[in-house]
Amino acid sequence: MARASEWAERVKEWRRSGLSSAQYAERHELSGRSLLWWSSHFRRNGFATVSDGGRVRLARVVRRSAPAVTCVASSAVVIELHDARVVVGAGAEPATVTMAIAALRASASQERSR
Repeated sequence: MARASEWAERVKEWRRSGLSSAQYAERHELSGRSLLWWSSHFRRNGFATVSDGGRVRLARVVRRSAPAVTCVASSAVVIELHDARVVVGAGAEPATVTMAIAALRASASQERSR
């Protein structure tokens, strides 16, 4: 059985190919349902399968020892987890928000393991 890293590569290649999932799966002797499931799995869990030429957006994470009080626009959403905070403005791309939440989760799990 293929590992997640292999499926990530397959999903990335499929996205770059411009083919439908059924066409790509048939050409590469894969299960179309598995290809779609893995694509959805990576998206749900905040893992990017880069399809825009390898460009990846990064977010700066700033840790603070004490909670800070900030004013944000009424259309913004503030996501806090332990000592980390992300402010999401109106019009933010869903993929960017997903990656920010995944980074917060990873940060929290690292903090717990210390």
